[in-house]
Amino acid sequence: MSDDIVQVKQLCVLAEVGNPFQVPSRFSSAISTFIAQNKNPASSPNYASVEADNYGPILKLLSNEKFLQNLDFALSILHVIVLLTRKESNRYKFGSVGFQAILPLLKPGSTNSLVLAEVANIILNVCYEADNVIEFIHSGGFPSLISCLGIDDLQVQINASGAIQSICFQEEGKSAIQQTNGIQSLASLLSKDDQRLLIRVTGSLHNISSDPNSVAQIVECHIVQLLLSFLTSKSDALVISSIGTLQNMCCTPEGKAEIKSVDGFEQMLRLCVHPSNEIVSSAVGGVFNLLRSTEGEELEGRFVGKQWKRLVGLLVTLGAVHSLLFPNKRCSFDE
Repeated sequence: MSDDIVQVKQLCVLAEVGNPFQVPSRFSSAISTFIAQNKNPASSPNYASVEADNYGPILKLLSNEKFLQNLDFALSILHVIVLLTRKESNRYKFGSVGFQAILPLLKPGSTNSLVLAEVANIILNVCYEADNVIEFIHSGGFPSLISCLGIDDLQVQINASGAIQSICFQEEGKSAIQQTNGIQSLASLLSKDDQRLLIRVTGSLHNISSDPNSVAQIVECHIVQLLLSFLTSKSDALVISSIGTLQNMCCTPEGKAEIKSVDGFEQMLRLCVHPSNEIVSSAVGGVFNLLRSTEGEELEGRFVGKQWKRLVGLLVTLGAVHSLLFPNKRCSFDE
């Protein structure tokens, strides 16, 4: 079997008539081969096919009372679902049936952490689609996903944060997380020393903060100093999500006040010479928002006039010229 491409329909046949929990060896062999053949998206036969797979029989296995008795076997089945839901057409098929299958496994504190990590990964994938986000929220699974952030397991936290990032790209997700302690739970992870986790957490906050109603909760977490510290990271992804969150916070009076209170203006201004256009765009937007007076407020006499626009424009130009002349060296105010 290892020399042939294992199709999803073969797995489904084995799932339905092969007694996988009674005689798991043949099914396990097929699953192992499928995972090996499809783990890399660039060479995955399944991912290359746009046609949706009928993977219902595989989902049905999750509700079997013997599912968790063999942990390695259970993890293999879950990982097959992770691989299948990378494909857009399969995500559209997931829906209520898929959530009914996986949500009983999303029980922080009672479910094995390895299982929780795989389930969160599935949620991350399927919630790229707006309809699945709505279905997930209506299913009542969001509080359990938030609880996963408190599990003392790095991979669970990374995958759960990634799932929340997917969910909160949609308006329904941004609204739903405000009804839980999700923002506070995310904020508590910003002190962790793992770049993968920080990228997912700040990415979630970036999406959430685009809803002005969420900014007050973010301000209450007092995380601006941490977000500012990430602006000097060598990871563009971490910088992008951090400055994006700060830019969004600058759109509200309470967000501006919090950033001012920790002298965040200069640190945001420094990013106007960054080589990444996306980072520069967010930095410029944040600086202008920070300088713009709100009703009844004067920011130390600063206003967005011709002089400030010209100065920021010159900084952006300086950064662009520096990148052309010294592509391997980042422009710095301290040079």
